[in-house]
Amino acid sequence: MFIARRNSWLLLPLLAPVLLSQTQASENKTLLLKAGNVAVKQIQPGGTLLGTFPASTLSHAVLPDADLNVMIPHPVWDEGRGIYQTDIPGIGFSFCQQDGSLCLHNGAALTGSSVPASMKNFAIRLYKTGRVQAGEYNLPALFTLNQAGAPLMSLGLNALRLNVSQCSITRNSLHVTFPDATPGTSPVLSRVRFHLPLRCNTPEDYDNLDIHFVYNGKRIDAQHIVTSLPGIGLSVRTEQGKYVDFSAASTDADAAFHETGYVAELSRAPGEPVQTGKFNVSVTAVLTMR
Repeated sequence: MFIARRNSWLLLPLLAPVLLSQTQASENKTLLLKAGNVAVKQIQPGGTLLGTFPASTLSHAVLPDADLNVMIPHPVWDEGRGIYQTDIPGIGFSFCQQDGSLCLHNGAALTGSSVPASMKNFAIRLYKTGRVQAGEYNLPALFTLNQAGAPLMSLGLNALRLNVSQCSITRNSLHVTFPDATPGTSPVLSRVRFHLPLRCNTPEDYDNLDIHFVYNGKRIDAQHIVTSLPGIGLSVRTEQGKYVDFSAASTDADAAFHETGYVAELSRAPGEPVQTGKFNVSVTAVLTMR
């Protein structure tokens, strides 16, 4: 069985294009890097890197040849990796040459003439530090370069869109094996329980899953698939007894499931003698995360 994920919110790049905008407020300039879309999963652990935004535009900054110091107006989250909290709950940032190394820390001293050359390899990195709320955000001043206590230049992100998924697929395929069966008088010849490889952050998150089962081969009826063995059909139902309708469109809300536990059954096809042997059938589960 193949597990397909259909959710445009998840298929998003972590490395967004960098654009530069500049505003003038007194003597303080603000450089904004365009963040774009960033995908987050609630089940990701704290400290997970979510996105990297190169700050090469700082290499073109014109600054006075004077002593400067770095001011980061946010609490430290992981000092060893240079990660600070932001104003967005659950989102932290660092300003480093590499992930967790060669970082700019609050209070660091610089000279204005060294900034263009030294900053060309730096990047703003966003991290998951807690539970995240999806939405569109701006982070106009992650840190500021000060001269003699006066703000000279700030660097931030704008147009940041956080797309949050509460659930994830742990693997892309699942092989279900039926126990051996001997044809008898029972209409159901064999059954096996299986669970789709999905994991959600909370039990309530499973209600936001829409699962459709798709099979493009021949069917005995809406609920039974033709196997390669004459006289034997296959069906899938929930553990509560609701059967999958393989004739339903994937857009049919009434045919959607929210459970991860199912039972596959082999049953007699009406009016056909049963032939024993081995067979393989591939069914696709299409997952939509709402």
